Amino acid sequence: MDQIQELETELFFLEREFATLPPERKRRLTIPAIFHRAYDELFITEYLEYILDPRSNGIGVAPILMMLALAENTTEVEAIIDPSSVIITREYTFSSIPNRRIDLLLQANGIILAIENKIGTGESESQTIDYAKGISQDFPDLDYYLIFLTPKGDIPSSCKFKAVSYSDMLSAFRRIPFSPLIDIHKAVIWEDFLCHLEDYIIMDAKKLLLGSKTNLYIKHLETISVLRKEFEEDASRVFDMAISIIKPHFANDWEPYIRQSTPYQYFIHPDWHFNERYYVYFEFYFTPESIISSKQFSCFLGVAPAYRAGREFIQLLKEQYNDEIVQICMDRQIEPFQNHPEKGSGLLVGYKEYNVSMDDIEAFQTSFCQAIEEFKILFPIINKAVNEFKTKG
Repeated sequence: MDQIQELETELFFLEREFATLPPERKRRLTIPAIFHRAYDELFITEYLEYILDPRSNGIGVAPILMMLALAENTTEVEAIIDPSSVIITREYTFSSIPNRRIDLLLQANGIILAIENKIGTGESESQTIDYAKGISQDFPDLDYYLIFLTPKGDIPSSCKFKAVSYSDMLSAFRRIPFSPLIDIHKAVIWEDFLCHLEDYIIMDAKKLLLGSKTNLYIKHLETISVLRKEFEEDASRVFDMAISIIKPHFANDWEPYIRQSTPYQYFIHPDWHFNERYYVYFEFYFTPESIISSKQFSCFLGVAPAYRAGREFIQLLKEQYNDEIVQICMDRQIEPFQNHPEKGSGLLVGYKEYNVSMDDIEAFQTSFCQAIEEFKILFPIINKAVNEFKTKG
């Protein structure tokens, strides 16, 4: 079996495996994700602080009661909490252990709820042991509930801390009814927090770091790399061939701007500069990759930059040469004075898309020659308009 047959065989199996992959659930865009803080422990801890604060969350003390229940390994607790008594401290520093700080410490009605949150890191040496000791020393007369919150419910070093997973917390919070009619703005934030737990923290805790498509890619990476290398070499060669066909038509004084790294391959004639900054250009729009994958390229005759003088030049063309330009364009199926989807709102005299053959070298050459010949008929009009614009200016 030769190399081509081997590659075709492996691609056959790759395509078959790809077809059997289950659709991956698309994550919802949440507030932490918008700010690129989806897994940021500090950000998520501050978000949880808001969720627990009855003065701001719009739902009262229900989230606190649920966290107390999780700490007690029960579905509910018999505790009465006055919202006005709740004090939440971020990064609480223990008076007895000054170099230790716990993420969240909540005080209310003789109760302490302490939460250490870990997402991307694990517990440092004896961390929860020190925290349990610090809380018992700082609050010897209060009842305290200690939670070690992690994506998978990791076991803390201190037996006084309860291991709680994000899935546990989400399930508990989902049992809390929150009608949007109470406060639609706060209801949206509440739901965003729960969605974030579900789509980012919990989803990633339940699976490997890599998705099924990524694993499939890695499995066939050697084959893909071979094909990619051949593709890039052929694409570069085809690009160079196309430029070698185009360039002889723009010899002498034309200024070429050719780059494989960009799709803008254009030429400017010195006489087409109608002031210090503005000019008319003739452009081929393609990259090495795009020309062989789409088997198309575009041609533009345009004005740059698209500022005042450029707009004035286009206006002159429309006022003095509109009928002539439109007729030439119509005869050759060139779009006159139209925006192009790839060029946005650039100032174009005309553009046209051309198909190109990868199977016939003569047809390949003909496509570029045809484009040049069709647009060259507009060049004398550009020369006259530029001279007129310079005289007028």
